[in-house]
Amino acid sequence: MSRRAWCCLTLVLTLTGCEQGIQPAEPTPRPSPSPTQEQPQGATLRWAVQEPTGIVPSVVVDDTALLIVDTLFDSLTQVTADGTVLPSAAVAWDAFEQGRRWRFTLRDGARYHDGTPVKAQDFANAWSMTVDQGRTGAHLQDVVGYRSLRAGQAKTLAGVRAIDELTLEVELRAPNMELPAIVAHPSLGPVPPRAVERAARFTERPVGNGPYAMAEPWAHGQFIRVVRAEGWRNGQRRRARDRVREIVFRIIDVDAAYVGFQQGRIDVAPVPPGALAQARRVYGMGRDGVGPGVIEAPELSLYFLGMRIDTPPWDDPAVRRALSRAIDRHAITDANSDRQIDAADGLVPPSL
Repeated sequence: MSRRAWCCLTLVLTLTGCEQGIQPAEPTPRPSPSPTQEQPQGATLRWAVQEPTGIVPSVVVDDTALLIVDTLFDSLTQVTADGTVLPSAAVAWDAFEQGRRWRFTLRDGARYHDGTPVKAQDFANAWSMTVDQGRTGAHLQDVVGYRSLRAGQAKTLAGVRAIDELTLEVELRAPNMELPAIVAHPSLGPVPPRAVERAARFTERPVGNGPYAMAEPWAHGQFIRVVRAEGWRNGQRRRARDRVREIVFRIIDVDAAYVGFQQGRIDVAPVPPGALAQARRVYGMGRDGVGPGVIEAPELSLYFLGMRIDTPPWDDPAVRRALSRAIDRHAITDANSDRQIDAADGLVPPSL
């Protein structure tokens, strides 16, 4: 079993940022992965990504989906690189009953990109949708009613209630003082009421409450374009909003993305396996997670070998133990030395 602990490697030529508003800027006349004409209001950032599984909160299961959903939607809180929990869609929160019950106060006046007010009930509906679809709702497993909803015995999360338009109450099965950090996850963003009525259209061009808005429908296999919308005020990223008017997420494989970066057609690209040493030498290292240069950051990932423990011979603990001991973890990490993969010595990454 091997664990990749330090492998989020990205090249950045332009300062990346997310800042935006409620009314999206004028969309591109026709779908195109090319930048629109440069405007004084800010530049175009071209970001190479893989095809996401989806771009709405309830289906976030991969890195690209996390990135794009976090751009389009704001959850209740946000977490900084050092683990500090800051306000986002919620401006305050309070714990009751030693952390078993929480109340989040939403930002007054916040709106979705189409101008619809963001309400506490939107979060309650979105969370129930996320758990019901069974893809990303594990973050809410301690919420009262989670098991019943997953089992199909209920239609909503009993422990999530809108006290009024700006107050969301969350009841847990047991105290958990980490809830404010948990609800920062992109999969726990809100969805407007009409999202349920227009599900097919919403999944292709979602309307969120985050720093950037969809400029046009998702061009599968090609690109996703987002633009900032003047009026967004859920965070403290003004400088980034001023500098980046639109982001074009180019859906492209890793090797082609790196070539595009070298040719100046891509601003942010992953470093292919085996190219890290060359990238460091040519572009240098970024600082504190910011470019230009190679950005290296810890990735909280664990790679493991799984098996059906109800099927012979894997139902025998001795067989599983023998297989575990037969794996040369250090040989695996040595073969990937340029990506700083560590041999696992536990069930979670060290930084976690």
